Amino acid sequence: MIVIAGHTNSTANFPVIFPATITVNIPGGRGCPPTQRIEPGGGVNMGQIDGFIASFSTTGAMQQSRFFGRENNDYFTAMAIDNSNSVYLTGWTTSANFETAPSADRFSSGRLPFDNSFNGGNTDAFVVKLNNELALAKSDDGTYSSFFGGNKEEEGRAIAIDDLGRAYVVGVTNSTDLKAIGTLNTQAIGKQDIFLAVVSDDGRELVGTTYYGGTGNDEPFAMKMVSGTTSVVMAGTTSSEDFPFAGEGLVTERSGPTDGFLAVINLSTNQYATLITGNQEDTVKALSIGPYGSPYYVASTTSTNLLLKDSSYSKTAPSGLAGYVAKHAYGVLELTTPTGGETYCVGISKPISWSALGMPDTTKFRIEYAQAGSNVWQDVAKSVSGRSFSWKVPSIPTGDYVLRISTIYGHVSQLISPFAISNPPTIETQPKKVSACPGKPLTMSLVAKGAGLKYQWRKAGVNIPNATEASFTIAALDASSLGKYDCLVSGTCSPSVTSQSITVATATPTEITQQPAANTVVNEGAGFTLSVAAGGSDLTYQWYKNGVAVANATSAQYTIAAAVKSDEGDYTCEVTGGCGKATSSAAKVVVQGGTSVDDVESTGLALSVVGPQPAADVLMIQVSSATSSAPVTVSIIDLQGKLVTMSVHGTLAAGSHTLAISTVACANGAYILQVQEGQSISSTQIHVRR
Repeated sequence: MIVIAGHTNSTANFPVIFPATITVNIPGGRGCPPTQRIEPGGGVNMGQIDGFIASFSTTGAMQQSRFFGRENNDYFTAMAIDNSNSVYLTGWTTSANFETAPSADRFSSGRLPFDNSFNGGNTDAFVVKLNNELALAKSDDGTYSSFFGGNKEEEGRAIAIDDLGRAYVVGVTNSTDLKAIGTLNTQAIGKQDIFLAVVSDDGRELVGTTYYGGTGNDEPFAMKMVSGTTSVVMAGTTSSEDFPFAGEGLVTERSGPTDGFLAVINLSTNQYATLITGNQEDTVKALSIGPYGSPYYVASTTSTNLLLKDSSYSKTAPSGLAGYVAKHAYGVLELTTPTGGETYCVGISKPISWSALGMPDTTKFRIEYAQAGSNVWQDVAKSVSGRSFSWKVPSIPTGDYVLRISTIYGHVSQLISPFAISNPPTIETQPKKVSACPGKPLTMSLVAKGAGLKYQWRKAGVNIPNATEASFTIAALDASSLGKYDCLVSGTCSPSVTSQSITVATATPTEITQQPAANTVVNEGAGFTLSVAAGGSDLTYQWYKNGVAVANATSAQYTIAAAVKSDEGDYTCEVTGGCGKATSSAAKVVVQGGTSVDDVESTGLALSVVGPQPAADVLMIQVSSATSSAPVTVSIIDLQGKLVTMSVHGTLAAGSHTLAISTVACANGAYILQVQEGQSISSTQIHVRR
């Protein structure tokens, strides 16, 4: 069933089904015979503005429709429906003869509503319960209609029904004499207060009433029951500077001319109250309760600084009046451990703790971690109770990480400063055997990885005083310095690790025992090798060309597989040992241009090499054709005449074309590159070197 309600000033053509009048049967008794009375039936607008209510099937067919009101103005402002499809309504009226029910003569029980007379002021609130046919009962089944008010004005704004069928009504009042006895606030507080009234299931009794608010103007617009309790969540707007805040995780500072509010109260207790506040005017207009009890609300606002999240649909406030949709989470969640800056070791259990004020003890928490700067989160635990958790740090890459904790209600608390996750120390570069001339300094070193690294160099297993860095230098090598050395590396995470043992020895002076050939002449495309022989301890080599170190030329021999003109120059080799350095004499290399293979160029088909020369993996060539006669084929042939690779490039238009030729299949050396178009063939020599 679909039910709508509101108010109208229509007097004709309004779609009502109820009759204009009804006949009420009055039972006889005490010597009086039964009688009948004619009353308005809901089919006619009785005043200036009347309430209306209509029901429809789920397919949209109207089932019932009626007016409800009397001689003046009657407004429906809120509606609720219980499990039996009885309809409850509230609003306000200026009609002194507003229909109340039942009357004393209607039923043999003599049941009356809790208030059947207009109370004073210009307006009274009202509470109405209709059956599922939108009528006041024809039998004594608990429907009712009652005034609610005091000596001034009241308006009902929202209504809800508890599990016992009692109606809860919130609204506004400036009366000073509401029947608020023994409740949360028994006296008027401000210029305009909120009231909460609870009516018994049959309408006979006003269970209780309380005032609520501060000394300014307070106005509710929405209200829902807290499931399974006698408390309500209500929302609206306030101008009170002393609004009655309660609970944890609150916003209590007023900001604009009016601020929205959320409050949880019952007749005796203010359980929770907070502001929804921006820099201008904010009013919560509608409210719904999610499956876990968290309120979702819609507000109207002219503020530009209401709270937003990274995931918010729109982060820019429009000019003027705007809507604002939010979910509220009661209480406050704060991650307390870690605080940031700690180091957690893989495989070790570490505590994670948090505070959760204003939340039930049964609240479940989700804990996640992510690398600092990343938004990719991994679960630590999905459903944790209590306020702490012991986390065994998993085997994950070392680095900086952050934690966050959240609830199903929407709370999130995230660590701002990262903590480190580390493994036990590891040695990435072991110390190497070293030697030096007697009386000269000698340094041994290693490279380790881990958090909080500490070093202790040892000789023959005995700690060396003050040798606590990644490198250790013997200032002057002598006989007492010779022996076996290692380094113990420890860190924040256990266990420690010991380097390999190295031998410190007296070095033999470094000397060149065989110089490279003084002159080397080689044809372009042919290979050559330069070599030295040296004596000494722990030797290393570095070849130089014209005084510049040659990359990767670090052995006693240096070989060029296919020489090019740019390989010409003076080469030397610097040999370094434990006891000094020695530099070879210069070796001059001359590369003669050309080989036995000549360039060939056909008429109408020109070929040139763009580069690079020598090539590594790709060679760019330019082919110029006078005609477009046949597909172009490019072949690479070694100097023994063996085809290495071939590629077909299709028929090219007349003119010049740049082609990329793969040389990946070619070893270092000289080759013939041949281009063929029909009967025309051009070729040239190329070199490959990596």
